[in-house]
Order: sequence, then structure tokens, then C-alpha cells
Amino acid sequence: MIWDHLRKQLSNDAIGSLGTPTPISGGCISKAFHWGPYFVKTNHITHSAMFRAESDGLMAIADSRCVTTPVVILCSEYDSQAYLVLDHIDMGAPPNPRQLGKELTRMHQQTARNHARPTFGWHQDNFIGSTPQNNGWNANWSDFWRKQRLEPMLNRCLNLGFEFPRSQQLLERIPDILADHHPAPSLVHGDLWTGNADYTTNKTSGSSTPVLFDPAVYLGDREVDLAMSELFGSFGPAFWKGVDEVWPLPPGYQRRRELYNLYHILNHTVLFGASYANQAQTMILNLCR
Repeated sequence: MIWDHLRKQLSNDAIGSLGTPTPISGGCISKAFHWGPYFVKTNHITHSAMFRAESDGLMAIADSRCVTTPVVILCSEYDSQAYLVLDHIDMGAPPNPRQLGKELTRMHQQTARNHARPTFGWHQDNFIGSTPQNNGWNANWSDFWRKQRLEPMLNRCLNLGFEFPRSQQLLERIPDILADHHPAPSLVHGDLWTGNADYTTNKTSGSSTPVLFDPAVYLGDREVDLAMSELFGSFGPAFWKGVDEVWPLPPGYQRRRELYNLYHILNHTVLFGASYANQAQTMILNLCR
């Protein structure tokens, strides 16, 4: 049993009182459990690369020292299963979106300052949901967005039978859409919808502290995070106030937002089918105008 294996791997005074793992609902890719001081994800061993990528992303965000994220305890395989063990964070504190906007933007700003030469990508490929995400290095942002984001996702859609008229025209227009926009490479969460952020109570100050999880990190334009934060729900006006207090957006964001969010709608077409294909086609036509 994987739980017996984990008991042996974890050296902690609480091991004897861990009890039975409690299943947590909500995940659509892996099984999740609350187990004493731990949050545990399990899946078939074929998903081990996904857990390693998630572990890598969490550690990258933690290394920025700007925003709270779960601490990685273990990431490995046993028998036919892959597992990821994180520290368990009590979520559900009152929302503090202004602080989330500040901390996220500080991460973007700090990591951008650390990269004087603009190079976009990541040291390894990872996943956006369960879809592989290409992260090959590229010094040109518009070229990166075409070759590492939209082209691969459009090809995945095509392989599933979803063909989008004028998609080639859009790919050729990307340099025009991003003309005069020269972002510094910031560490981005990469999958920042409202379901991948929550709040915990700071045990020292009692304040509500933002927590980010389930990342798909890379070095890119910080606006990709801000754009996705508006795609499936929103963090609200206070979030944007926090962003503006640290690093206001340059002009043209609204146009770039649709280009960046198209990637996620195409991914949802891959993952969930035709219900997102019409939205993707509408976005492509809008961007070609």
C-alpha cells in the first residue's frame, strides 16, 4: 500500500498520529488527500512527470520569496503509483485580493529584474492542466508565443478534429499584435485562474495571506497571468489596485489579453471538447480584424 510506503519515507514526530488519509474533492486529474500535516496527490505512475513539473514550479515560486505556496515534501513513485506530498495549508481565510495583486506583481517584477537579457521559456517542459506545455528558449517574445504556445496547441486541436479557419493568418499577425510591446521575462504562474489561488490566515499577524498552487511556470510576459485571472471568474477590482500599486500595466493590455487567453481556450478545447471550440474560433476572428 502506498500509505505504508509514505509512512516509511516521512520522518516526522506526527507520523504515529497521522490516522487515515481523508479524500479531498475538486481535482479532475489526480486524487488528493489531507493526511495530518500533509496534502497528498496520487495518480498512475504514467503521470509522474506531471508531479515532477508541479514540484519544480512550486519550488520556483517559493524561491521568489514573494508569495506563499505549498512546500514540497516528497515527489516520487511507488509500485504503479506516482505521488506528490506537500505541506497542508489551511485555506478559506477571508479573500485579500489586493494583497494577492501586490505579491503576484512583486514576483513578476523581481524575477524580471533578475533577467537583464530577455530569454523566454523554462529549463524543462511542463504541463498546462494535463496537456504537455512546450518551454523551449526563445529571445523573441512574439516568436515564443507563436512557436511554443499557439502553434502546438492548434496542432493538438487539429489532431482531435478541431480546425480553425484563419488560424494561420492569426499566427502570422502575432508580431503585429505584439508590436512595440517588449516585456521582460518574468516568472509567471502560468495557470492563474481563480481556482488556483486561495487564502490562509497568517499565524503571526492574523492577516489573510494569498496562496498560489497548481502552477505551469515559465519565464514570460507577466500579462499572461493577469489575462488568465480574468478568463474564468475574476479576483475583482481590489486585485487590480494591488497590481497597479506595484507595477502598472502598459497600454494595449486589452488586445494582448485576448491573444494570451486564446491559448487557454484552445487547451480547454483539447481537454473538454467542442464546447470551447466556438469560443476559440470567435477569438481568432476577433484577433484577425
